Formats: sequence, structure tokens, C-alpha cells
Amino acid sequence: MKIIKIKSKKQENGMWGTPYNCYSIDYMPLIDDRKMLIFSAAVAVINEEYNKKFRIDFSTINGFKVKIDDFGYFTINYDIYEVEGDTLYEFDNENEHLTFLRNRKLKNLDSIKI
Repeated sequence: MKIIKIKSKKQENGMWGTPYNCYSIDYMPLIDDRKMLIFSAAVAVINEEYNKKFRIDFSTINGFKVKIDDFGYFTINYDIYEVEGDTLYEFDNENEHLTFLRNRKLKNLDSIKI
């Protein structure tokens, strides 16, 4: 699992804004809140890690491709990411992802007072 701290500040809506380095987003399909948060966090991380002009292409309900100028394309698949607070988690496999989701659910259950 890769843990990436996001340095950018969130907006009032809980998302990160689109940075100036992102000069084009081809299309935004209707996606759920979880995927929208992952999209927002991933774009912020790409901006922070590469600090180069980039664009978003081939967006679908499953993910999107990023074209970084002078670098090339890579793919972001929503299924292997989660966001918690100001941290983006990238999972190496499904078991790792499921364990993370189970632990988060248990943590949320522990916080409920009866």
C-alpha cells in the first residue's frame, strides 16, 4: 500500500480544487461522491508530485488517464484508491483494499456511543 499525504488545502466542499497545471479535463461522467473525492485527491497529488502541465483524458466511471507534458500517460483506476482526511491510499491488491475498508468500518463502529 502506498500512503500519500496531500499538502494542498481542501475547499469548503471537502474537495481539492483543480490546480492551474491541469489545463484540460475532457469529460466528467456522473460518478458517486467516493469517486469524485478520489478524482479530486489524485489531481491534487499529481500536481504536487510532478509540478508540470497535465490534462485528464478518457474519463469513465472506472477512472481516467493523465497525460503529463514531457512524461506520458498513466491511468488512475478508482478501484485501487481510497481517501481519508488529507491522505490518498493506493492499494497493491484487492485483499489489502478490503482489509483497509474493514478496519475503517470497525473504527467507525467503535466511535459510536450507545
